Amino acid sequence: MTSHQHNLSSFRSVIHMGWYLILLVGTNMVLSKDLGVSLIFVFIFVGMAFAGGVKLFWFLIAGGGIAAVWPILWERFFSDRQKLRIEALFNPAIDPQGTGVRYHLKRSLDTLTGGGVTGQGLFNGNRVQVGALPAQHTDFIFSAIGEEMGYIGCFLVLVMLFALAGRCIWVGCQSPDYMRRMVCFGAASALIFQVFVNVGMCIGVVPVIGLTLPLISYGGSSTVTIYAMLGLVSGVYARPAPRSHERYIQPPR
Repeated sequence: MTSHQHNLSSFRSVIHMGWYLILLVGTNMVLSKDLGVSLIFVFIFVGMAFAGGVKLFWFLIAGGGIAAVWPILWERFFSDRQKLRIEALFNPAIDPQGTGVRYHLKRSLDTLTGGGVTGQGLFNGNRVQVGALPAQHTDFIFSAIGEEMGYIGCFLVLVMLFALAGRCIWVGCQSPDYMRRMVCFGAASALIFQVFVNVGMCIGVVPVIGLTLPLISYGGSSTVTIYAMLGLVSGVYARPAPRSHERYIQPPR
């Protein structure tokens, strides 16, 4: 994007960036089979492209292309269990008792709503403390917070996380260097997407795809990579413009 920054919306630039996105996401899918992490890469790219200056009609074209090939993707690339997880979000007749595909969602909603406004008290949740909520320390930690700290606790957690993402955007806006701005906007995009997906899983508007709540969920690799990402943003804050010997020189084409 930095090498194309002066002509970012040209056909050649968009194809070039799209190719690297497909290469990155495709490689991750082949190596890890992790759809959640692959979607993070896509959302980072979308956030950076939007903030970087790609014109809106390219996003409309991309959306139309995805809509056109969606039936093929649905039939060939989604397993029956994945299809059922998505369909269960829109069809309440699927597993209404919560013993099958809706099991995690039902447990999550029961736990989240069990704390009311102020919660049952830290370490006093009647479901969390007996382990009745699956993955309560990782994927569904937001529901655990809701039971023990209530809606007020959930609200404060969201405020802190979005304040962190907003700070990344602010640091990027203060930097005169294009590449440094893109790093900050990409970090903010990653944080926002993970918060949206994790909270969406807990309240039943997003299928369960196994993404952590940044800096809240237990997990070594997740915490280390998020701190590393925020370290890049801190580096931009400390040095918003490159030194003379660090300036990016566009290679000849």
